[in-house]
Amino acid sequence: MNLNDLSTHYVKKTIQIGQHTGQEYIVAIKKNNERELAIVIDELTEDFLYTAEFPLSETPESVTLTFLPLTALGFTEEQAKEGCTYEDICAAGKAAGLSLCPRETVPALRLQYLNQDPGSGTNPISNILMMIEPVRLREAASFSFSVFTNDHLGVLGLCAVEVGNGSTFNDTLRRFAFILPEEKK
Repeated sequence: MNLNDLSTHYVKKTIQIGQHTGQEYIVAIKKNNERELAIVIDELTEDFLYTAEFPLSETPESVTLTFLPLTALGFTEEQAKEGCTYEDICAAGKAAGLSLCPRETVPALRLQYLNQDPGSGTNPISNILMMIEPVRLREAASFSFSVFTNDHLGVLGLCAVEVGNGSTFNDTLRRFAFILPEEKK
């Protein structure tokens, strides 16, 4: 896989991080709900934003994410359909020269991607699994987070997704978010 192909053939989104604490993200989400599309956030995600597991960038910065199907990461069509473990997807992204997303990208992407393609369960870009170092929440389960939209309900969302214990993920209903390396100037 060629990283140049990734930046031209797949959706990418540049977002700002290093601007809010976890509590400030929750307030911003609630303020957004008063103005625009409702953003639903589950209890586990809200817990995460209040914990020490939610580190902030030292300084504000821009990061560029790309949302990829499994086949772009080197998995076969059959593997992409059957599903791959979170660990295997992370390893494939790293082997391709991509980076895992900082945890702060989870709420930052939700707030800065308000025009996410609507999804009714058939549009994979409507459900983006954030490829981060898994977070331990409640009963020590490993979680990542999904940034999604649902046009049937008319909402944008942010929810915790269990990624440990052999959980597998396929291309059918989601894309996988990684950080693209900085472009050379």
